[in-house]
Amino acid sequence: MSASSVHAFTVLYDHIENTLSSRVKVDSPFNPQTMSPPDFQREFIAVWDTGATNSVISRSAATLLNLKPISYREVQHGGGKENCLLYLVSMLLPHQIIFPHVEVIESNISSCDLLIGMDIINQGDLAVSNYQNETAFTFRMPSIQRLDFSSDKTS
Repeated sequence: MSASSVHAFTVLYDHIENTLSSRVKVDSPFNPQTMSPPDFQREFIAVWDTGATNSVISRSAATLLNLKPISYREVQHGGGKENCLLYLVSMLLPHQIIFPHVEVIESNISSCDLLIGMDIINQGDLAVSNYQNETAFTFRMPSIQRLDFSSDKTS
């Protein structure tokens, strides 16, 4: 695999951070075989959530983007079960990591505009470090090797 086909980004904090977030642009879905990517003019704050099976969009972001639902999905969360609207979008992560068609569930999240769930995270590698009391998280796509800190032998 060539280095040019691997895309990655890192977010750095100057403190220990409990919420991993990045800027993400959202637009209409597209077929990369037949279409160019959209302009991605709308940018949102996304929280990376390994506890979320699917990515989630806030009601206010869905309204701002004028999204049209494609279906409903029953969702289980901390508050119980809920029937949620389902949308199809494209996402542009930092450093030109593009997901051309992602199903996102609308939910009443208020701390951010988007939750990046395992449907995105499992497409690559995610690592978090807190070296010298500064949090860093990094994501790359596609996965190119296993990360295994237990095999790192430092004296």
